[in-house]
Amino acid sequence: MDEKKLLPLLVRKAASALTKENLTSTLLPVPKRSPIWDVGRSYSRNRFENVRQEKIVEYVMLAADRLGLQRGEVACRFTHLYQRAAQVRMENGLLFLEFDDTISWDMQRLTSSIGHEMAHVLLHQKNVHIGDEYQDELLTDTVAALAGFARIMMSARIRKIVIPRSDTYSLTKVGYLGRHSLKRLIKFHKWINSREPFRRLGGRSLKEKAVTCPACRQKLRLPGKTGRFVINCPSCFLQQDVRIVDGRSPGDWLFGFLDFARYL
Repeated sequence: MDEKKLLPLLVRKAASALTKENLTSTLLPVPKRSPIWDVGRSYSRNRFENVRQEKIVEYVMLAADRLGLQRGEVACRFTHLYQRAAQVRMENGLLFLEFDDTISWDMQRLTSSIGHEMAHVLLHQKNVHIGDEYQDELLTDTVAALAGFARIMMSARIRKIVIPRSDTYSLTKVGYLGRHSLKRLIKFHKWINSREPFRRLGGRSLKEKAVTCPACRQKLRLPGKTGRFVINCPSCFLQQDVRIVDGRSPGDWLFGFLDFARYL
């Protein structure tokens, strides 16, 4: 299935694994690409590696809090991984993370990978999955994005690497969701955290007695009368402030059009 068509299903599945508190947390700021900038150029390589280790543990703990996971001991190492940026496994209560050498000094890519791998832990604990391996990876990215890693994932997604002693370069990618899907998830995250009314329904919607959730496309029943109501989506927890009008007044039509134009 096309990623664009699959996204509503991914959001519903991700919302079933996350709590309302996880979904309404703020988006994390994008870190600097290199931890070297935080300690200065006068430090030794060992000091740089210690700072990197500290930041990895810091983001692992942050990801655990964002995903509702229990904190624990963390160990990590850098090695050569075939066609993947990172992987995670549990060993006797120890969370063991392995990162590919190609992202070893890029904190944006390390943080993005941490969010993805910790989302794997959550989905494994909740036994939430979709189908094949690729779709499950898309679901894992969706969980990480909704937990607050969306902007970091956007920044870390593509890197241009110049090949030494040549005029050519290669593009490397971290993550599975495309740029368009990540932008939609960022918009959805802002939607969840906004308390402003953004839907004004009338005429046809009132007759149908149902409306589609703008985030996860779930069908929601409407009260059979006009007025202002708060509708909660049971799938993605999006709270909508809805005003239902009869659609016959010219003023209602004008304000309805202006409300719709805000989201074009």
